[in-house]
Amino acid sequence: MKKRFAAVLSRRFWSDFGVLDGTGHFNMMILEKERRVITPPNGAPWTDFWTASMMHAWNPAFVEEHYPRQIAKWSMEGPDDTLTIRPSPPRSPGSAAAPSARDFGWAAVCAAEVDDL
Repeated sequence: MKKRFAAVLSRRFWSDFGVLDGTGHFNMMILEKERRVITPPNGAPWTDFWTASMMHAWNPAFVEEHYPRQIAKWSMEGPDDTLTIRPSPPRSPGSAAAPSARDFGWAAVCAAEVDDL
């Protein structure tokens, strides 16, 4: 019973709010009472890769469809044929973008999850 309830509830929330925002980033969370989606305005690497890593277990086709575009957006070439992850966009116009271990870490987890090693 619980499994079916969770599946129905998940489908309803995805149907009501969408999985991706208008720019192709995963919606980060939903405030249930307010019926409001919370997603960083310019997206954030960790949000896309964390969500994709967790979602891959139950919706691999969807994640694998969107992963190539997301890794292309957030990655940049490094030395010796390596990739690194661009810093998250600044939260406010006057602040600078700052690299984050969570951005790189969740990108690595997601790459392993979708077998992009």
